[in-house]
Amino acid sequence: MELPKNITQIGEADKHCRVYVEDYVVSYIKQMNGMAQNKDIAIALYGRRTTENGVAYLFAYGSAKLNFLQKPVRHLSQAQEQEIEKLRKKYFPEMTFLGYQILNGEMVEGFRICEQEICRYVAGYAQFYEKNDSMLAYMLENRGEEAEPEKMKGQLKTIRQTAQILLGNMEEVQDENKESITEKAEKLGITVFVTGSMPEEEYQKLLIDQAIMECMTNCARHAGGTRVFVKITNNKVLCKVQITNNGKKPAEGSQEGGGLTSLRKTVEREGGKMQVIFSPKFELILLLSHEKDREIKSSEEVTVKILNS
Repeated sequence: MELPKNITQIGEADKHCRVYVEDYVVSYIKQMNGMAQNKDIAIALYGRRTTENGVAYLFAYGSAKLNFLQKPVRHLSQAQEQEIEKLRKKYFPEMTFLGYQILNGEMVEGFRICEQEICRYVAGYAQFYEKNDSMLAYMLENRGEEAEPEKMKGQLKTIRQTAQILLGNMEEVQDENKESITEKAEKLGITVFVTGSMPEEEYQKLLIDQAIMECMTNCARHAGGTRVFVKITNNKVLCKVQITNNGKKPAEGSQEGGGLTSLRKTVEREGGKMQVIFSPKFELILLLSHEKDREIKSSEEVTVKILNS
């Protein structure tokens, strides 16, 4: 069995039951947890399970809010089971029910795993990163059911944009992104200069916007710069994006921070490649295939470098 390689471990892993939770599910749980300050909220986990060498492995790819469960229970009632199954069939038909958790605004460090009609608490889980259209579709469809606390609006906006990219609803995404980049640039005191044309593929536009946003933040906070330069070039196969700034050069030994690492995971999840150069000056390079989900080959990477550098 091949386990996810790029993970973030939360708490100490259970020796007999290893729980892996996909990144978008974690984002949704954090969103719901922010709404559970005054009233507990129950969420179900869906995914797949397997066993190897006496150890159970659970991989959660879906989550949904439950209305019939208000407190931790060892045995689910018939009404609770029916609600859980109804949500599974509607949103995650290829998955199985794994367990649940009661959110109360505090950090989630484990889940109540249900097996053979018994639910028990399992501490610790690993956050991993994979493409997850089902969870994004659920979040998009149900985004208006709960009030959005002010502190969650930025995170929810990113989730909505990503979900709409995957589902093809692009007008709202483009309008939101243009406004947010302009607003953020003004707040940071950054001027963005773009040369070349944006690609036609909508998912590429969103990735480029996310990269510009991250580079603006880094330019203002870490490099003390005021200008960000974006060069976009295309051939028939790939789109190449180069982002630099007029700030001071990075310190020796500089490495990617959390924002760049998160961007890299998003780019690679969509089949693209990302390179960050710290010397002699900062430069971020994206290589994005014009065919969504198509992984870039090394030979194509070299071709784009020759044609567009």
